[in-house]
This record gives sequence, C-alpha cells and structure tokens, in this order.
Amino acid sequence: MTVDDALYEKIVSIEAVTARVQSRVFARWRSQLSALPAMTFFRVDTTISQSSTGRTNTERARFQIDIFATSHRQARAIADALKEGLDGWTHASDPAISYCGLDSEQDLSEDTGDGSEAPTARITQDWILWYSVG
Repeated sequence: MTVDDALYEKIVSIEAVTARVQSRVFARWRSQLSALPAMTFFRVDTTISQSSTGRTNTERARFQIDIFATSHRQARAIADALKEGLDGWTHASDPAISYCGLDSEQDLSEDTGDGSEAPTARITQDWILWYSVG
C-alpha cells in the first residue's frame, strides 16, 4: 500500500466527512460537473531523509486536500470534520505513518464556469505526513 492509498482509506473512514461528501473523494482532480460537496487530494511533494550513510527509509510528504461545496458553511463543516479525524492520525502497517498534521489552510472560492452567479466555496488544506517505507 502506498501512503496515498493509506491517506485515501483514512479519509473515507471518517464518518463525519463521508456523511457529507459520500463517495465523492477524488485523487488529483474532479469534474466540475460532479455533485457537491466533494473533495480532492494529491501529493504535492516528498522529501527523502538522508543520513551520513545514505538514504533512510523515512519520508516526509505534503498532501493538499481541497474541499468543494455550495456554501462556505458547508465547506467549513467538512474541513472541521476532516481536521478532527485526521490530525494526529498514525498508521502502524506499511507505510508506517508516525505523524499526520495540518500545516496550513486557506478559504477560497472559484467560478463554477457554468454562468451561475454563485461561486463554488473551496477550502484548501495542506497536510504533512512522516512515514517509513519498506
């Protein structure tokens, strides 16, 4: 299992999140035509730990999770549920995730592209995960 897979499994196991977004948790991108609310996530970058003897099996990854909703209130409720369920999460099996923490959060909005006047509410969260592989 990859760290991406482990994060996805954790997100969809948070009942307060899936009660709102149902199965609309997408890797990388979502269609603008998909129903709201919805979430996307992707790995922004990975830092490989090194020691004086070479590469270690410890890595640090930054993931961006975007929450899309019809209102800021709805997006905020999902963002708060995600923070409650994900902050401090660890995963014992491979990959062994020793730390998961929220690094930053932004409130945004975006044009729906369909000519409607109401923009889509969006909250972007950056999460840091430390984990061991192999």
